[in-house]
This record gives sequence, structure tokens and C-alpha cells, in this order.
Amino acid sequence: MECGGKMYMHLRDWPSAFRAFSEAFLHYNEFGDPRKTACLKYLVFARMLGGSTIDPFARRETKVYEDLPEIVPVAMLMRSFAANDVREFVEVMKLHRASFEADAVLKTCLDQVLEQLRLQALVAYVEPYERLYTQRLKEVLLVDADEVERLCVRAVVEGKVNAALDDAEHVLVMQRERLTEPEAEQLEALTRWSTTLLELSKDTRQRLERSM
Repeated sequence: MECGGKMYMHLRDWPSAFRAFSEAFLHYNEFGDPRKTACLKYLVFARMLGGSTIDPFARRETKVYEDLPEIVPVAMLMRSFAANDVREFVEVMKLHRASFEADAVLKTCLDQVLEQLRLQALVAYVEPYERLYTQRLKEVLLVDADEVERLCVRAVVEGKVNAALDDAEHVLVMQRERLTEPEAEQLEALTRWSTTLLELSKDTRQRLERSM
């Protein structure tokens, strides 16, 4: 079961990974197997990677472990994740990075969880606005301007926000009302253009890093 969970994590099938780790945890817990602690950490990470804010520690079987020293950092991450609090999440990451990186599974997933958190925090933050300058999101997501625009493009492309990115003005324009056909075509073109530029920029940076 635990091996199956790790396989699903590798495949990025987060719901299946969560189910596998949950079953493994319950099995280990029933028989007093010390591997239950690692499995509990894994199922929390799988839950976050799946985009769920449901607290795994709400269950009676897991609640009793929430205050264990080795579980506390993971529980803190989960609370920050559920609150869309990027700043607190990053602080916990930095404070306990050595502990997280000592586990191969958690080390692989840590940055992916942060990416997921930033994406959902972005979606939650922009919801009340009609137009939002991407500069505002730098402080919320704790990333630079290029990364903000990449996350905006991803949110639009994945359908998480009904908006388009005006790359020339660095503005995220919400589409709450039906646009005229020319307006829709213009915003769609701007979003495609922005996506292409960001992909080219990322590719260039990766090539430069490999050549250094």
C-alpha cells in the first residue's frame, strides 16, 4: 500500500496516492508499525497536492499524532495551506527544511506543494476584482513579476479563473460578463502571447543554467 502510494505520487495521481497512504497508515497504526509516522506525512502531502483543504488531522485516528514533534511541521504546513497563507507556509518550510529534505518523498514534493498553494492563493485573492495589476500579487505570492505572470497564465489556461492576462499592461482582466467578440479575441491573443513569452523565457533561463 505504501509502495503504491509512492508510485501514484510519482505519477502525480494525488487522489490515488492519498487513498493508498491512508490505507497504509491505518494498517500500520493497527499493528503498531513505526512506519505509520512517515505514511501520515505522505498522506498530508498527497492531500495538499490534490488541492484539498480538508484537514487530514480531523479524523480520530490521525488527530492523536498531530502534536508529535516529527508531525508538527507537517501539520503547520497543512494549516497554512488551508488558510492560503503563503508567507506562513514559506516560513515553516525554511524553519524545518532540513527535516523535510531528510525524507526523499517529502523533498521531491515540497516545492510542488508550494506551487499548488500559490496557485490556489492567487485564485482566492483575485476573485473579488474586475481588473488587478499583477504587481499586487507579488506580495501575496512572494514571487517576482515573471513568476506572478506565469502563475496567472497557468490559472487561466487551467480554467481556474475566468480571465485573461494583458501582458502589455501587466493586468489580469476578469471576464464576469460576456465580452464582445473582438474583445474576447484580443484578450485570448494577449494570453497566448504571454504564455509563449513566458515559456521562451523559462527555456532560455534553463539553457543558461546548463551552460554555466
